[in-house]
Amino acid sequence: MKNYFITEKIRFCLLLSLLIFSFSAASFAQKPQVRWMYLWNGLRNNQPDEEMPKGNASFQILERKAKINKTTQLIPVNQREWILSDGWELSASERLIESGESLFDPELNTQNWLNAIVPGTVLTTLVDQGIYPDPYFGLNNLSIPDTLCRMDWWYRIVFETPELSDNKQYRLLFNGINYRAEVFLNETKLGNIDGAFIRGKFEVTDLIKKSEKNVLVVHIFPPNNPGIPHEQSMKAGQGLNGGQLCLDGPTFICSEGWDWMPGIRDRNIGIWQDVRLTASDKVVLSDPQIITELSSDYKQAKITIHADIQNTSSQSVSGNLVFNMDEHVEIKQPYQLSPNESRTVTLSPENHSGLIVENPRLWWPNGYGEQHLYHAELKVFTGKNELSDSRKIRWGIREMSYELMAHVSDKNQRFAYSPVRTIKNGKPIFDYINRKYYDEEIQIPTLYPDADVSGLEELSNDDPIGAYLVIRVNGVRIFCRGGNWGMDD
Repeated sequence: MKNYFITEKIRFCLLLSLLIFSFSAASFAQKPQVRWMYLWNGLRNNQPDEEMPKGNASFQILERKAKINKTTQLIPVNQREWILSDGWELSASERLIESGESLFDPELNTQNWLNAIVPGTVLTTLVDQGIYPDPYFGLNNLSIPDTLCRMDWWYRIVFETPELSDNKQYRLLFNGINYRAEVFLNETKLGNIDGAFIRGKFEVTDLIKKSEKNVLVVHIFPPNNPGIPHEQSMKAGQGLNGGQLCLDGPTFICSEGWDWMPGIRDRNIGIWQDVRLTASDKVVLSDPQIITELSSDYKQAKITIHADIQNTSSQSVSGNLVFNMDEHVEIKQPYQLSPNESRTVTLSPENHSGLIVENPRLWWPNGYGEQHLYHAELKVFTGKNELSDSRKIRWGIREMSYELMAHVSDKNQRFAYSPVRTIKNGKPIFDYINRKYYDEEIQIPTLYPDADVSGLEELSNDDPIGAYLVIRVNGVRIFCRGGNWGMDD
């Protein structure tokens, strides 16, 4: 996915239309929140033809690619963890109904399917396979039907289980689908995934075939409220933002179309993150998180690690969680788990001096310095030092901090704050729900009455930046640019 770039002529037209819209209703000028609610509602009917964009260039000439029988690749990313790659195929629902064949036959004739790109969206595959033109050129996007976001789609992959010793527990991990999905393995439904940012985790130890081919099938459902995209043109102007996708829950709401981009015809449905097969013993390690806290002079970093461990057996188990960093640091933390117990284990610099790094190599945004990265590995051992599960981690030591204006008592005040240094015990400081209007266009947060403000730094309100948010990295103001918020690019 890429950002759309607007020519100066269209930009001028959009600004002009926005000014005209702004003065069209006096009540909107008095109540700006009404104007923004109106903008967010989106279209209720398709635009008339005379408002659609016009161009002299013809649409891209297409040539559908021939179907290739690809062999599935299991790409190792950790010990006993693989990404399912290359062998994915895609088909629309109506073709499956017409065929009447079983999707779970490893030898199914899939010549009428498409070689799918995973991770990717439905439209990613359709463009790659020559079904529709590249929407980023000219007005090609107008030749792609908006019905793609109102159809069901099926993904399918055939894979073999890696050769491992016995008694391993297997799981499938979906790091992201959009918008809803049913997941099947070898004719058995594993469950549902609901929402663009929900991971799907499925226990498949009893279903996976170790000496035969496995068939994984994913049924993708479109959003219930895909909305109607507004097409910007010299006559229609900026138009209304999207917003209907919000009715279904968290998703890529701007893919319905926004004031800075046209609608994406499939609304980014598909398997947009990778799919993994994992194997472990009875203690499973997941969701490692590394938090770096820098000193005020940025010459020292304190590292805190959180990791979830789960005992999947019916017996108590004990062992060690081990953290290795760049082969110079090894931290061990004992644990004990009851049957089927899950727990978050924390490795802190208060308990492990090896987690205090002097003169750390800092990570900087592009253009501000080097992107230094540290490499580490978390391992969970059971019993007599038997490896049960592990995760490799690559991360940068850096501190994100912010400048913002907030409403305190009866006045507005600019602050600088670092969430890592300031927020204690999980309690937030700024209330972004009960906001105040700084002017007709800008809302600012308020301060929670019981907030601990000892870590906040008051700044001068005379700064020309005014009420706007400033992002700092390692204490340096970062220039941010781009159109609104976007997708996973």
